[in-house]
This record gives sequence, structure tokens and C-alpha cells, in this order.
Amino acid sequence: MASTPLLTLFLSVLFTLNSFPAPSFSCQPHQKQALLHLKSTLAAFINSSPDLDSWNMTSDCCSWQRVYCTETGTVGELNLSSLVPPRGINLVPLYSDVLTPLFHIRSLVALDISSNSLVGEIPGDGFGNLTKLVYLDMHENRFSGSIPSQIWRLVNLLYLDMSFNLLEEKLGPELGSLRNLTTLWLKRNRFHGLIPPQLFELGSLQSLDLSDNQLEGVLSPEVGKLQNLEYLILKANFLFGKIPEEIGNLIKLREFSLQNNKFFGRIPSSIVNLKKLEALDLSENSLSMQIPNSIGTLPNVTAVDLSDNTLTGPIPSSMQNMSKLIILRLHNNMLDGEITTWLFKIITLMELFIGGKGNNLIWNNEAKIVPNCNLMLLSMSSCNISGQIPEWISSQKDMRFLDLSNNKLVGRFPDVLADRKLEIIIMS
Repeated sequence: MASTPLLTLFLSVLFTLNSFPAPSFSCQPHQKQALLHLKSTLAAFINSSPDLDSWNMTSDCCSWQRVYCTETGTVGELNLSSLVPPRGINLVPLYSDVLTPLFHIRSLVALDISSNSLVGEIPGDGFGNLTKLVYLDMHENRFSGSIPSQIWRLVNLLYLDMSFNLLEEKLGPELGSLRNLTTLWLKRNRFHGLIPPQLFELGSLQSLDLSDNQLEGVLSPEVGKLQNLEYLILKANFLFGKIPEEIGNLIKLREFSLQNNKFFGRIPSSIVNLKKLEALDLSENSLSMQIPNSIGTLPNVTAVDLSDNTLTGPIPSSMQNMSKLIILRLHNNMLDGEITTWLFKIITLMELFIGGKGNNLIWNNEAKIVPNCNLMLLSMSSCNISGQIPEWISSQKDMRFLDLSNNKLVGRFPDVLADRKLEIIIMS
């Protein structure tokens, strides 16, 4: 779900640039020279690139592959993604100063240098020249050090992706200067410290992904000010405290993940306000008390993962109203009560994980079930199932994963299931 804003914005930038009529002037000579300089620098690292074959002295650079010009013949966009093959440990590294020629093309509005294995610090002075940038994608390189201050001065930026690098240090208050940002992705780096409060002043943000870093501290109630957010991904950090009720202010939210942090307390009842929510992942925290019964009033949810917490009480009966639910993971909690058969009436359900360590759920071995769902993954570990493997499981023709461990099963494994292409079976 988090790729949608990238594609939408990228296409909109392309449309804007390519909607101009064919350039009435040839590309500017100094910009052409800068691009040819870049090509010659990259030659040692690229054995062959058909896209760059068009980059030559005799043709107009506005006709080159990966280059998009405005009607006046200035270069507006460069798509240099995945030009350089992945660099093995024995190959000469491609240092970030290879980008130097690009910094002479000050007309750039959109620049994609992702997936090129670039090494070293981000050249701040160079990027400081590109003041017209609206779109900057630098993900999946090997940039290190801190984000240079010049990046935060690119005040026209709508889209910034620096994910999958080796960037570190703290995120500072300068981040708040990018008031026009709609997308900020910094996942899979080494940022630490607190989330700067200035981040919550970026009211245009639609997509925020800070996952897989080393951020700490509480999630401020100020997060409720980001009312245009559609994607909020903060998983795999060291955030702690209670989930603020102000989350309920983010009524445009479609994906919300706090997975693998240290949050505690109850799931805020205000999630009932998130009517556009499609995916909710609060797994691997220390959340407690009962799952809000109002969770079943979220009409668009396709995935719920609340596993690996200390949640108590029954599985909320309202969840049977989640008519689009595909994935439900509630395992490794302290849930109790009878496992209700309505779970298997959810037509869209394909993945169900309940039971597991610490749970007190009880399976009714007398229950007669005719499932409406077609499960591919099923885990009912430690659910007090006794006797034969329940007959209804054999009706799940597309099942690839089955975990019935830590139950009291007897008898043979059903021949029907044995004939299926089950990839993983856990019965011990």
C-alpha cells in the first residue's frame, strides 16, 4: 500500500513535464555537456546501457532516453534509476562525487538516482544548487553520514525518498522547513533519537515512513495534526509509551503500522474514526487490555495484525462485519473464550493466525463448520483442539501453510491434506 503515492506523484511529474509541446529550442549546450560528462564518468562502471547509447554529441539531449525537457529546451527531469549494476564487495565502489556534473543542471524539477549503489556522503553543496527540485528519489544506495543541511533548503520538494541507505545521526528541526512535502520516506537507515516535533508541522504530508531505524521516545499527540496522512509507517524502531488517542484524527489513513516497537496500554478507541483504513499492524509491542469492539466498524480493512502483545478478552464479535478482511493475525496474546465459528464465514479471509503462546482460547471440538473462506495460511497452535484434525480443514484446497502444534490431536493425517501441495506443516 505504501508504493501508491510514489507512483501517483511520479506519473504526475512526468505528465507535467511531458505535457509541453516538443521543445522549440535544442537543449542548452552546458546541460548537454554535463550529461555527457556524467556518461563518461559512469563508463567504467557500466559495461553496456542501451539507454545511454542515445547520449551522444550529434543528437539533441532532449531526445535522449531518461531525459525529459521543458518547452524551452531545459532539462526538467532525469530518471537515472538502476543505471549501475549492484556493486559486489570486490568491485571498485562508485562514490557519490560521480554526481557532480548533474549539479550544473539547475533547471531540474525531478531527479531519480535510486538503486545505483552510490557510496559516501550526500554531496550537500551540489544538491543545494538544485533549488527547483520537486521530486528527489535517492533510495537503495549506500549513502552514509547525516542528511546535509542543504537538502532541507529545497523548499519546493513534494517527494523525498532516502530509504535503504546507511544514513545516521538524529533528525533535526530543519526537517520542518519542507512545508510542501507530501511524501517522506526514510526507512531502513540508522537514524536515532527522538522524532523532531517540527515533523508534525508538515501538514501536507500524505505518506510518512520512518520504519527500520533506531528512533526512540514517545509518539507525540501532535501526530494528530497530520490530517492528510494516508500512510503512517513507524515499525521496527524503539518507540514506547501509549498510542495517542489523537491517531483518530487521521481520518484519511489507509495504512498504519507501529509493529515491533515498545508501545503499551490499550489500543486507542479512536481508531473507530479511521473509516478509510485498509491495513492495521500493531504487532510485537506490549499492548494490553481488550481489543476495542468497535474495530469491526472499519469497513475497508483488509489486514489486521495484533499478534505478539498481551491483549486479553475474547475475539471481538464485531470483526465478523469486516467483509473485506484477508489477513487476521491475533496469535501470541492472552485472548480467552471460545473460538467462534463466524471467523470461517468471512468470505475474503485467506490468512488466519490465532492461538499461540500465552493464549486461553478454546476450540469447540463438537463444532460443525462449513467454511465460506478459502484459507491459504492457517495457524491454530495451542487452541485445545482434541481428537482428529477437524474435517473442515480438508476443504481448504489452496492451503500452503498449516500449524496445529501444541494441541491434543490423535489419528492419521488426512489423506486429502496429504495430497495437497502444503509447503509447511507443523504438528508437533
